[in-house]
Amino acid sequence: MANNEASLVELQSEELTYVRLLNNWEIPPNRLKVLDDILGIGKFGIVKKGLYTAFLGEEPVQVAVKMLKNNPTESDVSDFLDELEMLKKTNKEPHPNVIRFIGACILEEKLMVVTEYCFCGNLQSFLKKRRVIDNSSTSDSKYVKTTSTLDGRQLLKIGVDVASGMVHLSDLKLVHRDLAARNILISRDDNVAKITDFGLTRDIANTEEYMRTNQDLLPVKWMALESLLYGRFTTASDVWSFGVLLYEIVTLGEIPYKHLSPFVIVSYISSGGRLQKPPNCSNEIYKIMMNCWDVDEKKRPSFFQLRKDLHDMLMHDQKSYINVQQVKEEELRTTTTPCHVTVEDEAAIKL
Repeated sequence: MANNEASLVELQSEELTYVRLLNNWEIPPNRLKVLDDILGIGKFGIVKKGLYTAFLGEEPVQVAVKMLKNNPTESDVSDFLDELEMLKKTNKEPHPNVIRFIGACILEEKLMVVTEYCFCGNLQSFLKKRRVIDNSSTSDSKYVKTTSTLDGRQLLKIGVDVASGMVHLSDLKLVHRDLAARNILISRDDNVAKITDFGLTRDIANTEEYMRTNQDLLPVKWMALESLLYGRFTTASDVWSFGVLLYEIVTLGEIPYKHLSPFVIVSYISSGGRLQKPPNCSNEIYKIMMNCWDVDEKKRPSFFQLRKDLHDMLMHDQKSYINVQQVKEEELRTTTTPCHVTVEDEAAIKL
């Protein structure tokens, strides 16, 4: 029997091991129905839409169900279980800006990990779908105006939400290592942002940093200089990534360093290169980004400070910090058309 098969059999058959794994997070399998709708496919798992009935007699609610792909490797199984452990840690004290872990169970001989379902999908797609092209423009390439069905305050609030969620993770001594718009989910209720995808998250409670020791595929365009050069990850390196995520928010999902290959990012960052200030970005927001990208880790702001600074801007309703021309949904048919982005960036390479 292959090692990965043995791992799964142990998970399914040894009651004590299974109880320790879920530790009060087990849900009754007869109350979970997995649908055919695929929400996403990752390195080792597939996420499908599901229906979960918390209590008999109640109406089922939509949930997201993550499971391993067919024929997983031993490494896939290990990574999946690590992510499950991180979901348990992040949800010991639930936070509105971290994806809510509902529980897990064995269904059809597969481990199913169940989280809340966010109707608006991931932040990257959410932002791109709400870009708008001005049909009156003579440009034949990109939209000229920063126009969206969102306004600047809504975009700023997303930044506050993510910073708030990262305060929670940093308080738990967890380093996310893959903070990016693609790993933020947006709920239908007031566009609340929730941090998700803990596949690369590590606990640094005893060391304050995490050293990369294997050849993982890593998101180089979001990584701090010390992570690129030395494989060192800390809360400060997550702050660097937050600065890139803030750039994604301001630009409505634009690919960072889109004209640079991931393979030249290390030399570009090392020589002082940084993302340019977007034309619709205030000096105050860009200063926050640049502070996040300081070479000296100790000079970068904390997530607590980032949350405070962005929240203060959000409360200052007399100034627009992200200059966006908002177009209402009902006006789109007559004045504009949605911007459909087809070019995808190579987000990760093996260092």
